[in-house]
Amino acid sequence: MKQFLKFGAIAIFSFSLFLSSCKKDTPAEPNEEELITTVKLKFTPQGGGDVLNFEWEDLDGNPNTAPEVDQIILDKSKKYDVSIEVKNRSVNPEADITEEISAEKESHRFYYIPAQGSSIAISGFDKDGNGVSVGLNSLWETSATLSTGKIKIILRHYAGTPPNKLENDPADSPKSASDIEVDFDTQVK
Repeated sequence: MKQFLKFGAIAIFSFSLFLSSCKKDTPAEPNEEELITTVKLKFTPQGGGDVLNFEWEDLDGNPNTAPEVDQIILDKSKKYDVSIEVKNRSVNPEADITEEISAEKESHRFYYIPAQGSSIAISGFDKDGNGVSVGLNSLWETSATLSTGKIKIILRHYAGTPPNKLENDPADSPKSASDIEVDFDTQVK
């Protein structure tokens, strides 16, 4: 009887080992989250004028210290072609995360959310291969109204292969996660 129990225990153990070895490994998520220390906006006025640059930077990543943030100051009744750069300046050499976002457009999207009354409209986003907005490039148009306000910029990452990113996804979609959220004060003068 003891040999029968030993044989049964060995058989059960061997069978469970066999089953666990047959499990497929879950593939690793190909897009690892990067540390983002710097967000830079480059404004090129349509019709000519000086190129403007504004930055948000948080080199120490400490939530108890405020990041350095430029105020975005734009002229009224003007259109600007805007590009965004995202970097990790905490490493040497600094890492240009913009290149990774551009290479993985289907998995990323920038959301630009101006506060009500900011006198800024944002449109004209670049698209991924599926025709969904990415936001590495955009068009900012100021109204004739002088104003002060805020704009929130959120970079969202869509996981999965293929990612399930759709044009009408809200900025807080459960299908994606925030890589970074930054706030700029704005002024239209």
